Amino acid sequence: MSIQPLWTWQHLLLSPLYLYQAKQVKKNTLRLDEPIGERYGTTAFVDANPQQPPLKVLIIGDSAGVGVGVEHQDQAFLGQFVTGLSQDKALAQYYSHIDWQLEATTGYTSFDILRQLYVMEAYAVDIVVISMGVNDTVMNLAVTQWQDNLQAMIAILKRKFCAKHILFVSIPPLQLMPALPSPLNSFMGRMAQRLDTALQQVVKDTPSTSNQQVHYLVANFEAGGLDKTTLFAKDGFHPSALTYQHWAKNVVNFVKHTLL
Repeated sequence: MSIQPLWTWQHLLLSPLYLYQAKQVKKNTLRLDEPIGERYGTTAFVDANPQQPPLKVLIIGDSAGVGVGVEHQDQAFLGQFVTGLSQDKALAQYYSHIDWQLEATTGYTSFDILRQLYVMEAYAVDIVVISMGVNDTVMNLAVTQWQDNLQAMIAILKRKFCAKHILFVSIPPLQLMPALPSPLNSFMGRMAQRLDTALQQVVKDTPSTSNQQVHYLVANFEAGGLDKTTLFAKDGFHPSALTYQHWAKNVVNFVKHTLL
């Protein structure tokens, strides 16, 4: 899985335009607040057997992880994901309820998330869902540093949180974001793809055991009938409620087939 060079002579010639457009985007893009709602709690499975253990879920990441783009956590990935899990009768045979926690913050990079994991209280989790990469792309993080952060993140999740399944979600398609003008959108999409390719490689190279596994899940929005007119919130940058719904449905299906 090769990582293509980022800077070609065409991109070097366009670099002043990229810089100008990036400054304009930062200046003019609508700022959206993080959604209101609880960030940790317990939700029972439908028709659950109370004798079964809980399913412990941790969501970490950036503004998409925390749900920017919608007004309430019920509409965000967290709410859609927990609701989808709780309604699955197959999972209810093996788990009594879901203990869920959200630890995501707008603007967080992979380094910020890693630092957060170091200061969090240790506890065992079954599923960790990780949303990140956009801010690392914007910060133009080197691929080698990105990979180092990913490897350190996997290590601490395995060691400190005894994570059974660590799930990285693919980086969103920056080239489709309405907030990014052309040709900046194409260039940012290319930058994001480089990091996403490196992410896939780290996941592929990480040894798995019967008790601890690392996964990569591509967010196939086209399969959900989503395009650039429906993918994004009113700021043209963050996910829409429909996107969170599609994303959560994909992760629920992935978790179901992974655990059962």
